[in-house]
Amino acid sequence: MPTAMEPRIVEAPGGGIIRNADPRHVPDRAWTNGRNVRFPTGGTRIRKVDGYAALDDPDGPREPLRAIWWYTPPSGMGSVLVRIGLTGAWTGRGETLTRIATFVPRTLDNIVTIDQYVGTLIWTDGIEVWTWNGADEATVLMEAPVGALVEIHKDRVLLGNIPNQPWLLTYSAVGLYNDWTADDSSDYEFLDDSTPLTAIKLLGDHVIIHKPNRLYRFINVGPPDHYLAEGIPADDGAISPRAPISIGSYQFYMGRTNFYRLGSFAEPIGDAIWPEVTAAIDWTRAHWTYAYRRLEWDEICWKIAAVGSAQPNLTVIYNYRDQTWTLTDHDPGTCFTELPPTLRTAPMDENARPIQGAFGQMSGKVQVYGGVNADGAPIYPWVESRHFTDGVLPAKILALPIFATGHGTLRCTVRAAMDARTPMPAWGPPRVLALDPQQYQPWVDVRAYGRLWQVRLESIALDDDWEVAAYGAAVIPGGYAR
Repeated sequence: MPTAMEPRIVEAPGGGIIRNADPRHVPDRAWTNGRNVRFPTGGTRIRKVDGYAALDDPDGPREPLRAIWWYTPPSGMGSVLVRIGLTGAWTGRGETLTRIATFVPRTLDNIVTIDQYVGTLIWTDGIEVWTWNGADEATVLMEAPVGALVEIHKDRVLLGNIPNQPWLLTYSAVGLYNDWTADDSSDYEFLDDSTPLTAIKLLGDHVIIHKPNRLYRFINVGPPDHYLAEGIPADDGAISPRAPISIGSYQFYMGRTNFYRLGSFAEPIGDAIWPEVTAAIDWTRAHWTYAYRRLEWDEICWKIAAVGSAQPNLTVIYNYRDQTWTLTDHDPGTCFTELPPTLRTAPMDENARPIQGAFGQMSGKVQVYGGVNADGAPIYPWVESRHFTDGVLPAKILALPIFATGHGTLRCTVRAAMDARTPMPAWGPPRVLALDPQQYQPWVDVRAYGRLWQVRLESIALDDDWEVAAYGAAVIPGGYAR
C-alpha cells in the first residue's frame, strides 16, 4: 500500500499506462469522451482520426444531396455513382454528370430511402417512388402505392408508411417490382397502435419493422399468407428511416431514449454516451439521423445534426468488437454509401488506402475518408478524458505522463477540481509537445492540485498526425491534505 510519499500511476479511462491498476480507479470504462480521435483498443491508445478528401466536386448542380448510391449492374460493368438532390437525380462524376430525373423541389426533410433489386434501383421520399434501370432516365413507379420506406426482401419490394395509412406495409409480387395486384402481392397493417412505421430493415432472413414504441419481426412463411408478424420485446423503435443497420446476427439502431442492439430482443447499449447525444442533438431534425458502418474499424456510426449545425455533423461511433464509444465532429454530411474497395482517393496515390465509404454534403460534394485533413483544410482533433480519480481518497496530481508518436505538435492541457460537486475550472494554457516520428517521448505536466482530473489533447495544424500510446496520472494519495 503506497504511503503519502509514494506516488503511483492511475489509469486513463478505458486503459492506461499500468494495466494492473485497480479498476475502481476508473469508474466508467465503457466510454471516453473524445472528438476527432479514435480508440482502437478501447481507450488505451488514441490516434488522430483520418480526415477526408473530395471524391467529386461537381461542375454542375451544387444542391444539397439527400442520398447517394453506388450502382452496380448485374454484369458488374458500368458501375456509377447515383446522387439524389432536391430537384432531381444525377449519375456520373465531375464534368460527366448526367441528369436522370427531375421532380418538384424537395427539402432535406423529405428523407430518401433507397435499395437495389437486381439491376433496378428503387428509391422513395414519401412523395414519389422512382426506379432506374442503369441506362435510361429514371421513371416514377406508377403501379406501386407511394410509401416513405423501401426495402427488398426475398425478390419482393416492400413499401411502408403509406399516406393516410402510415401503419401499413405493402409488398409486390415475387420477382416483379412493378406488379402490386398479383395473388402473391398484398399488404399488412401494424395496427397495435396508430403510430407510423419509422423504419424497415432486414436482419438475416427476416424484416424488422420499427414503430416509435414497438418492434416487429416480419417473417416470410410462403402461401397462402406469405408473411406473418411477431412482436419483439421493446419499447423504443428507430428514430429515423435510416437509423437501423444490421451486422451479423444483430441489428443496431438509434431510438429516442438510447442506442440498441437487437437480437431476440432490443438491448440498450448506449447508456454511457447518451447524455452527450441528448446535450448536442437538434431534436427537430432527429429524423435526419442515419447509420452506416466502417468495417475497417469494426465500427457502426450514427450521424446526427447538432444544435446550430446546417447538416448532420456529429458522428456517434460504436465499436462492436470492444464495445466502446467515440464521438467525432469533423465530417459533416447528409447521406452515406459504401463504395467498391478498388477506388482510391484523388489524386491517385500509391500509398492511399482503398475507399470504402463516401458521404454527400449540402454543398453537393461527395467526400471520402482518408488522409489527415478535411478536404485540404485543417481539422481540430482533441480528446477530453473522463475523470481520473484515486478511489474515494483525496489525492494530488504529481505528474501527467503521456507517451506519443507522430509528427507535428500535440497540445496537452490538464485541469482539476477537489471533488465531483466542485465545478471544473476553465482550461489553462496548453503545454506543447513536439512529436518525433522516430521515438516515443514522455511528457510531464506541471503539478496541479485536486482530486478529480481531466486531460485534453489536441492539435490544430493541417498535417499533424499523432498517436498517444498511453497516458495516466501519477498521484500522491492524501497529498492535498498535508
